[in-house]
Amino acid sequence: MNNCLNKTLSELRLAPYDSIKGSGMVINVISKPKWIHNSSNAIHKAKKTFILDLISIQDGKLSIYDEKYYNIRLDEKGVSHQPGVGDVTKQYLYELAYIELVKTNNIDINRNAFLMPSNGEKEDIIGIISM
Repeated sequence: MNNCLNKTLSELRLAPYDSIKGSGMVINVISKPKWIHNSSNAIHKAKKTFILDLISIQDGKLSIYDEKYYNIRLDEKGVSHQPGVGDVTKQYLYELAYIELVKTNNIDINRNAFLMPSNGEKEDIIGIISM
């Protein structure tokens, strides 16, 4: 699916922005949380941040995918075995993290989706979620 997480902005012919240089990798766009001590203003950066599974950037479009191992059922009768609200909000945060890259490079967000295994042999878009 043309995973670009470990490619640099330069490799993808994307313009740098803010603190992200051309040599910066797409995976590093999501910043790490910073903790600031109140009285000393000492800054401590977290060791980890969110790591998404797949970003595809091609033909002026960015797609964000996160793999989930749920056996979702979504039809006219209801939904069951779906990702939770935490998964959905994290997916939205991924999109927010990449919004400046998208704006700076005049590209569109094509998809922000969960990838879930199925028994089928082709991609099947079963629905959308909104909050």
